[in-house]
Amino acid sequence: AERIVVPGGQQFPTLTVEGWDHAVVYEHARLLTSAGFLIAAYELSNAIPVRGITWEGYDLLDSIRDDSFWANVKKKIAEAGGSVPIDLLQPLATQFLRSKLGLPDG
Repeated sequence: AERIVVPGGQQFPTLTVEGWDHAVVYEHARLLTSAGFLIAAYELSNAIPVRGITWEGYDLLDSIRDDSFWANVKKKIAEAGGSVPIDLLQPLATQFLRSKLGLPDG
């Protein structure tokens, strides 16, 4: 899984993603903020000071935290054409978890 690096010890850490261009990270952070997953501010310098993650953001992260689940989710997305809306990402990951735990489909 791609690793998001948020430097610790700062009141407003700046979001970076190793191996990704800053403009791409900036746009995705803006979209995640707009969708209610991330609490971030945007400065004239194009820095992305992250102030926190919303409840929905933590739910999403929890659903894809395990690398094997994330690999399965990405594989399923690739089979569907390579792109899905973010509101389908968490239910898909939850479906894999329910299956692994032997729980019926919810």
